[in-house]
Amino acid sequence: AFRLAGATPDGERLALERSDSMLHFLDRQMESKASLQVPGGPAKTFVIGPDFVIAAEEQELRRYSLSGDVLATYEHQEEGFGLDSPALSPCGLLFCVGATTARTQDEILVFDSRSLQLQRRFGRGLLHDAQRMAVGGGSLYVCDVKHDCIRVFSFAGELLRSIRGEWRRPLGIRSLRFLAATPGQHIQVSLMMTDPAPPPYLHELR
Repeated sequence: AFRLAGATPDGERLALERSDSMLHFLDRQMESKASLQVPGGPAKTFVIGPDFVIAAEEQELRRYSLSGDVLATYEHQEEGFGLDSPALSPCGLLFCVGATTARTQDEILVFDSRSLQLQRRFGRGLLHDAQRMAVGGGSLYVCDVKHDCIRVFSFAGELLRSIRGEWRRPLGIRSLRFLAATPGQHIQVSLMMTDPAPPPYLHELR
C-alpha cells in the first residue's frame, strides 16, 4: 500500500511512501525516478525539498539526502511533546507542529531546514489540536481542528487572521484536515463527518 508523502517544491516530482517506509519519487508521467529507504515507524510525516527529505517522528527530525545519507538531526527534549506535520518555506525555514499530549497547548516550531537548528516558537495558547500545515503566498496556514478554523501566520509568527467556513460544529463534523495551499492561493479542506462523508471542501483565499 502507498500513501502520498509530499512533492518537490517545483511540483515536478511526487513522493509516495510504501508500507515498508520506502519513498518512491515519480515524475509528471508517473514514472519512477528514484527511491529512498527512510527508517522509522508508520507515524512519521515528511516534507520534500529540492534535494533532500525531512522526516518528523515523535520527538525527532532527520534530514536525508536523496541518496539516503543522514545530513542533520534534531531531538526535542521536552517530555510529552512530539513533532509533526512539517512544512517548508521558499526561504529555507522548516515549520513543525509541536504537539503536547493533551493537544491543548500545541505550538509551531521553526527550524533552519539545512542544519535543523531550532530558531523560534510561536502559537502556544492559540492552537488546540493543530494538524496539517502548508505554505503559500508568504504565509503559513495551520489547521486548528478543535477551534474549527485555519490560522494564518506570518513566517515571523504573527497571527494574521483566522479563516472560518462551512465546517463549523455542531454539524456532525468529527475533525477538519488541512491539505494544501496551491500557487493560485486556494486552500483545500477535507471534512471528516459522522455520516455521510462529504467531498473535500475547496476554499479560495481572498
